[in-house]
Amino acid sequence: MDAPDGDSAMTPSGREGWLDREDRVTRAFEALAERVQARVADLVSGGITSTNDVKQLHAVRWFGRPARADEQLVLSTMFRVQDGTLKVDCDLMQEDGPILHDLGQIDLGPEPSNAEIDRSVDAVVQFASEVEGIIFDNLETQDP
Repeated sequence: MDAPDGDSAMTPSGREGWLDREDRVTRAFEALAERVQARVADLVSGGITSTNDVKQLHAVRWFGRPARADEQLVLSTMFRVQDGTLKVDCDLMQEDGPILHDLGQIDLGPEPSNAEIDRSVDAVVQFASEVEGIIFDNLETQDP
Protein backbone atom coordinates (compact mmCIF):
# COMPACT_ATOMS: atom_id res chain seq x y z
CA MET A 1 0.00 0.00 0.00
CA ASP A 2 1.21 3.50 -0.70
CA ALA A 3 2.07 6.04 1.93
CA PRO A 4 -0.07 9.20 1.94
CA ASP A 5 2.42 11.04 -0.27
CA GLY A 6 2.12 8.30 -2.91
CA ASP A 7 5.47 6.71 -2.11
CA SER A 8 5.75 3.17 -0.83
CA ALA A 9 6.24 2.95 2.92
CA MET A 10 9.42 0.95 2.20
CA THR A 11 11.11 3.45 -0.13
CA PRO A 12 13.73 6.01 0.92
CA SER A 13 11.26 8.77 -0.03
CA GLY A 14 8.96 7.34 2.65
CA ARG A 15 11.72 8.14 5.16
CA GLU A 16 9.70 10.57 7.31
CA GLY A 17 7.54 7.74 8.62
CA TRP A 18 10.68 5.73 9.35
CA LEU A 19 12.16 8.58 11.39
CA ASP A 20 9.06 8.53 13.61
CA ARG A 21 9.34 4.76 13.97
CA GLU A 22 13.04 4.97 14.75
CA ASP A 23 12.25 7.57 17.41
CA ARG A 24 9.61 5.30 19.02
CA VAL A 25 11.97 2.31 19.13
CA THR A 26 14.86 4.41 20.43
CA ARG A 27 12.68 5.90 23.19
CA ALA A 28 11.50 2.41 24.21
CA PHE A 29 15.08 1.09 24.32
CA GLU A 30 16.25 4.15 26.30
CA ALA A 31 13.35 3.83 28.78
CA LEU A 32 14.28 0.18 29.26
CA ALA A 33 17.90 1.17 29.95
CA GLU A 34 16.70 3.73 32.54
CA ARG A 35 14.58 1.11 34.31
CA VAL A 36 17.47 -1.37 34.37
CA GLN A 37 19.85 1.39 35.56
CA ALA A 38 17.53 2.00 38.52
CA ARG A 39 18.07 -1.63 39.57
CA VAL A 40 21.71 -2.14 38.48
CA ALA A 41 23.72 0.85 39.68
CA ASP A 42 26.88 0.03 37.72
CA LEU A 43 25.07 -0.62 34.43
CA VAL A 44 27.00 0.15 31.28
CA SER A 45 24.62 0.68 28.38
CA GLY A 46 24.62 2.30 24.98
CA GLY A 47 22.81 2.18 21.71
CA ILE A 48 23.01 2.83 18.00
CA THR A 49 20.62 3.01 15.08
CA SER A 50 21.32 2.75 11.39
CA THR A 51 19.57 2.57 8.04
CA ASN A 52 20.48 1.77 4.47
CA ASP A 53 18.80 0.59 1.26
CA VAL A 54 18.15 -2.87 2.73
CA LYS A 55 17.60 -2.04 6.40
CA GLN A 56 14.85 0.52 6.86
CA LEU A 57 15.61 0.53 10.58
CA HIS A 58 18.22 -1.23 12.70
CA ALA A 59 18.38 -0.40 16.41
CA VAL A 60 20.68 -1.98 18.97
CA ARG A 61 20.99 -1.43 22.72
CA TRP A 62 23.52 -3.21 24.91
CA PHE A 63 23.47 -3.78 28.67
CA GLY A 64 26.44 -4.88 30.72
CA ARG A 65 28.54 -4.47 33.81
CA PRO A 66 31.99 -2.90 33.91
CA ALA A 67 34.76 -5.21 32.69
CA ARG A 68 32.19 -7.84 31.62
CA ALA A 69 31.88 -7.01 27.91
CA ASP A 70 31.96 -10.70 27.00
CA GLU A 71 28.74 -11.18 29.00
CA GLN A 72 26.84 -8.08 27.92
CA LEU A 73 23.30 -8.46 26.65
CA VAL A 74 22.27 -7.10 23.27
CA LEU A 75 18.74 -6.07 22.34
CA SER A 76 18.39 -5.71 18.60
CA THR A 77 15.65 -5.07 16.09
CA MET A 78 15.91 -4.89 12.34
CA PHE A 79 13.34 -3.96 9.72
CA ARG A 80 14.84 -5.19 6.47
CA VAL A 81 13.91 -6.00 2.92
CA GLN A 82 14.67 -9.60 1.98
CA ASP A 83 13.47 -11.33 -1.16
CA GLY A 84 11.27 -8.33 -1.92
CA THR A 85 9.39 -8.37 1.39
CA LEU A 86 9.75 -6.35 4.58
CA LYS A 87 10.77 -8.54 7.51
CA VAL A 88 11.11 -7.64 11.16
CA ASP A 89 13.42 -9.37 13.62
CA CYS A 90 13.83 -8.56 17.31
CA ASP A 91 15.73 -10.48 19.96
CA LEU A 92 17.71 -10.29 23.16
CA MET A 93 20.95 -12.23 23.22
CA GLN A 94 24.11 -12.57 25.23
CA GLU A 95 27.14 -11.23 23.38
CA ASP A 96 28.67 -14.14 21.45
CA GLY A 97 26.18 -16.40 23.17
CA PRO A 98 22.64 -17.68 23.09
CA ILE A 99 19.46 -15.85 22.20
CA LEU A 100 17.64 -15.34 25.49
CA HIS A 101 14.31 -14.13 24.11
CA ASP A 102 13.06 -13.79 20.54
CA LEU A 103 10.05 -11.98 19.12
CA GLY A 104 10.11 -14.25 16.08
CA GLN A 105 10.30 -13.00 12.55
CA ILE A 106 7.41 -10.90 11.29
CA ASP A 107 6.94 -11.01 7.51
CA LEU A 108 5.02 -7.94 6.38
CA GLY A 109 5.00 -8.90 2.70
CA PRO A 110 6.06 -6.94 -0.38
CA GLU A 111 3.87 -3.86 0.10
CA PRO A 112 2.95 -3.41 3.75
CA SER A 113 0.72 -0.54 4.74
CA ASN A 114 1.94 2.09 7.16
CA ALA A 115 -0.55 0.67 9.68
CA GLU A 116 0.99 -2.82 9.36
CA ILE A 117 4.48 -1.42 9.82
CA ASP A 118 3.35 0.63 12.82
CA ARG A 119 1.79 -2.47 14.41
CA SER A 120 5.11 -4.25 14.07
CA VAL A 121 6.82 -1.27 15.75
CA ASP A 122 4.24 -1.64 18.55
CA ALA A 123 5.31 -5.29 18.88
CA VAL A 124 8.98 -4.27 19.17
CA VAL A 125 8.16 -1.63 21.80
CA GLN A 126 6.16 -4.22 23.76
CA PHE A 127 9.01 -6.73 23.44
CA ALA A 128 11.43 -4.16 24.91
CA SER A 129 9.24 -3.84 28.00
CA GLU A 130 8.96 -7.63 28.34
CA VAL A 131 12.71 -8.31 28.48
CA GLU A 132 13.47 -6.07 31.46
CA GLY A 133 13.31 -8.97 33.93
CA ILE A 134 15.51 -11.17 31.74
CA ILE A 135 18.13 -8.42 31.50
CA PHE A 136 18.04 -7.76 35.23
CA ASP A 137 18.26 -11.45 36.14
CA ASN A 138 21.24 -11.99 33.84
CA LEU A 139 23.10 -8.90 35.05
CA GLU A 140 22.35 -9.70 38.67
CA THR A 141 24.13 -13.05 38.39
CA GLN A 142 27.31 -11.40 37.06
CA ASP A 143 29.95 -10.44 39.59
CA PRO A 144 30.34 -6.65 39.75
